[in-house]
Amino acid sequence: MKTNLLNTIILIVVTILVPNMVTAQAAKKPSKPSIGIQAVQINDAIKTATKEAGSNQYLTLERITQSMDQQLIDRMHNTRKFQIVSRSDLKTILDEQDLQSVISNPSDVNTAQAFKVAGCKYSLIVSVDDYQDLSEHLRGEGGQVLATKRTIRLSAISKLYDNTTGVLLESANFQISNKDGAQKMAGAIGDGRISDRLITELARRMSDKSANRVMDVLFPAKVIGLTGNFVTINRGDGTGITKDQVWTIYATGESMIDPDTGEELGAEEIPVGKIKVTQVTPKFSRGMLIENYGVEKLHVARSDESNQ
Repeated sequence: MKTNLLNTIILIVVTILVPNMVTAQAAKKPSKPSIGIQAVQINDAIKTATKEAGSNQYLTLERITQSMDQQLIDRMHNTRKFQIVSRSDLKTILDEQDLQSVISNPSDVNTAQAFKVAGCKYSLIVSVDDYQDLSEHLRGEGGQVLATKRTIRLSAISKLYDNTTGVLLESANFQISNKDGAQKMAGAIGDGRISDRLITELARRMSDKSANRVMDVLFPAKVIGLTGNFVTINRGDGTGITKDQVWTIYATGESMIDPDTGEELGAEEIPVGKIKVTQVTPKFSRGMLIENYGVEKLHVARSDESNQ
């Protein structure tokens, strides 16, 4: 009788404690927020202007935005901070679900299930609001074209939304200046087209700017290691950080509130040092302190280039 009662008590205790232990273990590992990468949009006025300028100009703009679609997915994935849900590829995924529902074995655990597409906490929307493709020709005495200098200007607005509330969390206008998109081609005739290399470069730089702004808003870089004069920050390859860059380290203070709107503006940041990046790995980067007024772990790090 006592043995049965003891066994019953043990069973009850195990039934209560084991689920709680499993839940506690799961809670220790934070889940990544999901972000939907929307297809890059082109403002209607820009579409009209480029079409009127010639089919080649519009084709070039289309190629740039299509490249940006894929580059944005790649850049956001390489931040390693989000679960990426590509809205630009959603139709292809849904078509695959429909196909598998017809031809695949429903008992196969690998068969895709309908109505199971992941939700998104955030949405990133990028819209091209300015585009110019200008050519200058250097001609010889006989009027022949000796060289052509092509300058591309691309401007885009990146908007980050909270999908639950619909609130705009951040909006930024990025421009790739003339010096970013100049190319000289000896003997070329200007017809509005640019090389594949320049198209990819424009798309990559604009995608870098958008992804880095999202990271700066939601997950600013932090000091995760400090040994002697060497500092490690949680920014790796593919997040805009490169060797020899200078980053400023900030100590965070009290939260700042706008007295007019009551909006929380973030924590006060006081510069306490600078590092020069010496090594970039896939998951983190290291730098040597060139100024130190009290750098500590968990201090915020920001690239000086982002402020230029």
